Amino acid sequence: VAGHYVQSHRAAVSLGLEVMGAPFSEPSQIVIVDSHPADLDLWQASKAIMAGDLVAADGGTVVLVTPCPEGVGPHAELPEYIGAPEVEGLLERIRQGEVVEPIAASGSASLVRMGERIRFGLVSAGVGASEAEAMRFACFNHAQEALDRLLEEYGPEARVTVILQGAETLPYRTVDSG
Repeated sequence: VAGHYVQSHRAAVSLGLEVMGAPFSEPSQIVIVDSHPADLDLWQASKAIMAGDLVAADGGTVVLVTPCPEGVGPHAELPEYIGAPEVEGLLERIRQGEVVEPIAASGSASLVRMGERIRFGLVSAGVGASEAEAMRFACFNHAQEALDRLLEEYGPEARVTVILQGAETLPYRTVDSG
């Protein structure tokens, strides 16, 4: 798009929602999201959790499905950062210069903050159970196992959303005009 910056921006937002947007009407207790194409490592794959967070109901669970053949990725401290017990402590460590990788820690702070509202699950052959548990991720062998166990927990009437290409998708809530 081109032209006046305000009108161009509005047109670009509309185009962006048409191309990358995924409308939803109600939050879900269970959100299963895949990370493709950002699936080489957890550092990249965690972007998909952001999409899941937008759809998840308070107290819900976002299950990340990702291969992660390179494990957690270039930041070995990621499990420590994402596993922080609360976001303020991690942010204070960043401010005080007490973290080895400030960029990884600040990105992880978003996940820690989300973890105060929702829970996380992981289906990944590339991230070990001990690393996942350090980040407070429930481990599942496959997406169907995650769905079955979470439906047992939340009940058969639980709302379920599946997001494909979560690292490239922007869920947005539609407004009921009635």
